[in-house]
Amino acid sequence: MPRRLFVTTALPYANGPFHIGHIMEYIQADIWVRFQRMQGHEVHFIGADDAHGAPIMLAAEKAGKSPEDFIAEVAAGRKQYLDGFHIGFDNWHSTHSKENTELSQDVYRKLDKAGLIYKEAIAQFFDPVKGMFLADRYIKGECPNCGAKDQYGDACENCGTVYSPTQLKNPYSTLLLQALRSEMQGVPARVDRQTRAAPAAGREQGKRMARRQGREDARRLGYLARPAVLRHPDSRHQGREIPLRLAGRSDRLLREPEELLPPQRR
Repeated sequence: MPRRLFVTTALPYANGPFHIGHIMEYIQADIWVRFQRMQGHEVHFIGADDAHGAPIMLAAEKAGKSPEDFIAEVAAGRKQYLDGFHIGFDNWHSTHSKENTELSQDVYRKLDKAGLIYKEAIAQFFDPVKGMFLADRYIKGECPNCGAKDQYGDACENCGTVYSPTQLKNPYSTLLLQALRSEMQGVPARVDRQTRAAPAAGREQGKRMARRQGREDARRLGYLARPAVLRHPDSRHQGREIPLRLAGRSDRLLREPEELLPPQRR
């Protein structure tokens, strides 16, 4: 008996062109779709750009463009790759579209009407320099289990422990670190040469000079060399210095459906 099938793939972030992983998945899906159609089934094969999120916003900022212009340029380059590999999506679109907005809001309204939407207070890291809340990928620190340094905000690559970002020891924003490195191009090389040139007995002095120079450059560039004393959600760490602001209730980020509608449709 013929079936009606709906087929899609993982949506790629619209922060750059396709890579080989995308194409490999699309080819596999395309083969399966062709096979099902040969069996007489009705198949709808769709895909889209995932056009929302911090990676896109940051890539657009780096390119000196608005997020809308940036994702439009990325979208314009998709067709040549799909056609080149003979991948036959019935429709390729974007999450940043009128249709997706209306459908997602309709789903929300129906769930809310059924009493299936709830809100709760959450603690979330906030980068005061970039002025944005941070996803796990943009937070690093020391693993709360094994103490390994430079671990991401969701799991330790050294011991495999899974945790929440607020459990990290000495957390910091990787975005701030990237911005500081970008602004300080040339400074680390000069400091490193000074440190390496120091004799063995004076290496510690050289390291102290490098750290002092880094702090001075941070002040010159307008970054906070000394993090503010902020309240950690865990009472055991209250008053401890951390370089990120812990902010927020979820209801500051969640808006009612009518607030998401364009003004003319409210």
